[in-house]
Amino acid sequence: FHFWDAGHPDEQALIAAVGKGSFYGACDPSLGSRTGKGDYSAIVILYKVKKSDICYVLAADIARRTPDETIERIIHYGRMYDLKYFGVEANHFQVLMVENLERRSKEEGVRLKIERIESRSNKQSRIANLEPEVAQGRIQFRKRDELLLEQLRAFPNASHDDGPDALEMAVGVARKPRNRFQICDWPSGEVIYDSDWNR
Repeated sequence: FHFWDAGHPDEQALIAAVGKGSFYGACDPSLGSRTGKGDYSAIVILYKVKKSDICYVLAADIARRTPDETIERIIHYGRMYDLKYFGVEANHFQVLMVENLERRSKEEGVRLKIERIESRSNKQSRIANLEPEVAQGRIQFRKRDELLLEQLRAFPNASHDDGPDALEMAVGVARKPRNRFQICDWPSGEVIYDSDWNR
């Protein structure tokens, strides 16, 4: 693992050092409970530098919680960060949770551009594909996110892989190519509107 907090005391110092970028996130939700049983709900927040593929993990929030509690946490991060896009797994029961998240975020005035992630390929293969990215330092972590690191170290034999699954989704959302257009003044060529400014 490469740890960005080994060289930077906090995320403000990190951003000042690595340059302009955007915040992204993803959630692997669960039905959840507080009984100490069942899957975790995992939320991962990343910072990706504009002209680089390097992703820095700013938060790995992994806990057992109900769908309502998960929605509250996502909205909390939406207030903390200007998230460019936020991915949520939306298969089966999760579709209802995503619809509630979209409704609640609008009601509370929190801007969230939610990407529904559905019917993806084999989970183990997707998570395994992160290994060279991690080894090369293209995904960097915080030392304090112990549960995420523990689940990654134990993969594929861990009892839970919710954190790695959310990490893989967040990286995919951050690196997804999207259409971009500009409106330029004529004849100067000055850019007066860039669709990327509002994302």
